[in-house]
Amino acid sequence: MIAPRATATPAATAEPNAFGPEVTPLPVAIDVSALRGEERALAEAVNLSNAVQVQAFQSLDPAPLAAAFSGVALLKYREFLVALKADGHYVFSEPKQIRLLSIRLIDPANAEVITEETWYYDEFSVVTNQRIPGYGRETVEQDTYLLVKRDGRWLVQGLGQTTISETLR
Repeated sequence: MIAPRATATPAATAEPNAFGPEVTPLPVAIDVSALRGEERALAEAVNLSNAVQVQAFQSLDPAPLAAAFSGVALLKYREFLVALKADGHYVFSEPKQIRLLSIRLIDPANAEVITEETWYYDEFSVVTNQRIPGYGRETVEQDTYLLVKRDGRWLVQGLGQTTISETLR
């Protein structure tokens, strides 16, 4: 199987330029249309984090990660990219469903967003662009995003993931 190329179209709920000129919103994201104020900003930050993660894992370029992540989460994803490069792999992943479960503003600079997400995930060889057997899966997980507000922007600082189900592909 040849790796699919990213051809994501902007999510219907994305604001114009909400992701910046270099990050393409994912076609599946948290629906922010009914959210206002900080809740909307937090959901958009989670949407951005998913979009830059997909972009970085496919391109093996860590630069986009700093647009959405900080602290432990940024370090974790940078280390994962180093491991992918060392293995000669890149990732094609795409969300199939993202459902917002809760948003909690802890204080003016810290928040928690909980989602249930279904993702497809595959690793490919950087040399052959062929899928690496044994790495493909579909996961359903509950994700707990811990966000911090810096310079007026929400960034994902921590991410806890609890797998609900996983099917190897």
